[in-house]
Amino acid sequence: GAGGNVGGVIFLLLIQRYSYEKGFVIMGFAVICSTALSFFMVFDGHAGLLCGSDANEVMAIRIQKNNVDGSEAAQAVETNITQKDDTNQTLALRSAVSNE
Repeated sequence: GAGGNVGGVIFLLLIQRYSYEKGFVIMGFAVICSTALSFFMVFDGHAGLLCGSDANEVMAIRIQKNNVDGSEAAQAVETNITQKDDTNQTLALRSAVSNE
């Protein structure tokens, strides 16, 4: 799945080749570096950890799942619409909110 077995084998090879202390230090740096990279991951339609905003379709689904009342939904829609200029997404979101 997430590379746990491969990571275990690599760590085993590190501690066989170097001392336990140096193996753990190298593994620690690898974990810190890979964690730092997660701040820069962005998936289409979703906000990243540091920047970006969700697509209007994602906002509409989130509003529907959370059963937000009409005034809060309208405010969320207007806020998101002012941040984006994509008219197709805007029309889809307004349609989804008006169907509630």
